[in-house]
Order: sequence, then C-alpha cells, then structure tokens
Amino acid sequence: MEQELLKLGFSTNQARVYLALLELGQSRVGPIIAKSKLPRQTVYNTLSELEEKELIFSVIKSGRKNFQTKDPQQLLENIRTQEEIVEKILPQLISKRDTSKNISDIKVYEGLDGFKTVHMTNIRNTKKNSTVYFISAGSQKWVDFAKQSGMLYKYEKIRLGKNITQKLVVYESQRKILENFTNTDFRDQLPSQRRQYRFLQDNFNSPMSIQIWQDRIDLVIFSNSPIIFEIKNIEIVKSFEKYFNFLWSIAKE
Repeated sequence: MEQELLKLGFSTNQARVYLALLELGQSRVGPIIAKSKLPRQTVYNTLSELEEKELIFSVIKSGRKNFQTKDPQQLLENIRTQEEIVEKILPQLISKRDTSKNISDIKVYEGLDGFKTVHMTNIRNTKKNSTVYFISAGSQKWVDFAKQSGMLYKYEKIRLGKNITQKLVVYESQRKILENFTNTDFRDQLPSQRRQYRFLQDNFNSPMSIQIWQDRIDLVIFSNSPIIFEIKNIEIVKSFEKYFNFLWSIAKE
C-alpha cells in the first residue's frame, strides 16, 4: 500500500507515518516512532506535513498531544480539489504552450515500422481538403519502402478519401519513375489523382526528402533502411512552406 500512496504524491516518510497512524488509531508520538521505524524528529516533521495536507489532526488528551487520521475519504476529496484547480487553470496553460515559439517536439523513427508509423499518423491527422508539400519525394525508394511496409494503398486510400492534395517538387531525373507510379503501378488499385509535380534541374540535389505537414516537418533519409527526423513546430513549418513556394516558383512543369 505504501507504493500506491507514493503515486498519490506522498513522500516515503509521509506514507510510513500515515499507515502507522491508521493502524494505531489515536496515538501519541512514541508508538508512531516505533511502528514507522523513523527518527523522532523525522516523525514530528512528517506529522506536521500530514496536518498541513489535512489528512490527520491532533487533540490534547491528559495534557499530551495525540494524533489521529481523518477519514481516508479525505484523500479522494483532496484529489477532487486538485482536479478543480487544474480544470480552472488548464485553458491558460494550453494557451501559453500554444503561443510558445521556442519549444519543439523532436522525434527520430527508423526502419520500415517507423516509416509506416510516420506516414500513416500524418495522413490520418491531416485535415480534409488540405494540401501537403514534399521536396524530393524519394522517388522509387519511397514507393519500395511504402510497399514493403504494407502501407502504400492504405495511405493513398485515406489521402484520396479526405481529398488531400500533394504538391511535390522533385528532380527531372525522377519524372519517368513518377509517371510510371501514377499511370501504371498504382492505377490497378486506386485512381491516382490530387497530385501535382514540378521538376528541378538535376544539378539541384538534396540527400533527403522534406515533407511539410500541417504542424510538423519530416526529414526522410533514404538509406538502406529509412530514417526519419520529425520536428513539430509551427514556426519551422511556416519557414519550410516559404522554402517550398520558392522552389515551386523556379521549378518547371
């Protein structure tokens, strides 16, 4: 039971003294010291802490102070009071977090499972009728990883069902691969649509794919096993959207 009290916010000493007093009933300090096996001064300090928490109270009996626990239901009342406080300040806490520009949530995903998790989570969380942006889509490697992870057709079915448009800036050398994916390899499962391409010269290159979602950036490295660095930060998303728009403006159809 001591471990459960620790989870409720008791210190180790508080839990020991509280449990000792529960078993003893109304008691002077001496028996509490003996039962809790804690030093005298520690017990005195802990009893004061428990009184402040309103979990015990003291009475004078025969000129000596005795301690007794309140009804354990008080634990539940304390938790409810804490919940009321949290509910009251929660909107302010959320507001402060949402307006913070310097806090980023950064995660790293590896392997096919990580590749699938990132893509399926992002497409499910993307709003209907919105647009997502890709710089260097990974070409054949993206398709290969998507197939190997078993996510390709599920991903596209969700995307098309939510009317999500993909805009991609890729390299001229990828044109035939993308046309093959669009017109041959994929058409037997779902009609390919809502995908726009523009192409950059081959001498403009990047070692990774940049995926720009509504609230996060994914940097996808297509090594033998995919590695994805995900950064969740609205300010960074806005910066990368500007970068994408610049590349889109100089790329060719």
